[in-house]
Amino acid sequence: MTNGVQLAFELGAPGASDLVIVTNALAFTGMETNWFVLSAVSGFGVGTYTLFDALSYGSSTLGSGTNFDDIAGTGLSGYLWLDSDNQDVKLTVVPEPSAGVLVGIGLLALLALRRWPRQT
Repeated sequence: MTNGVQLAFELGAPGASDLVIVTNALAFTGMETNWFVLSAVSGFGVGTYTLFDALSYGSSTLGSGTNFDDIAGTGLSGYLWLDSDNQDVKLTVVPEPSAGVLVGIGLLALLALRRWPRQT
C-alpha cells in the first residue's frame, strides 16, 4: 500500500467488524496520515479490534519495520499497533471519561483550593 490510500473500517460487535485477511506480504511503507477511516456501527464499544489478520495463513507478514506510533493527524497514535506475535494490526478503543467524572474532578479541585490555608 502506498500514499493516498484510504482504508475504511466499520467497527461493531466482536466478530462483526470489518477485517482484512492478509494472504501474502503487505507493506505500509510510504503511507502518510489520515489513511484509516473508522466508523462505529451497532455493537461498537471498548476493546481491541483486529483490522488486519495475517495469522490465518501462517506464512503471511505485514512487512518488516511496520510501526504505527507515528500516525500524526489521525488521533490513532498509541492506539493502532502491530501485534508482533502474530503479525495482526490491531486498534485499541478506550473509554472516554464521562461528563460527571470531569465535573467531580473539578469540584474536588475547587474544594482543595478553598481548604488550603492562606498566609497573610
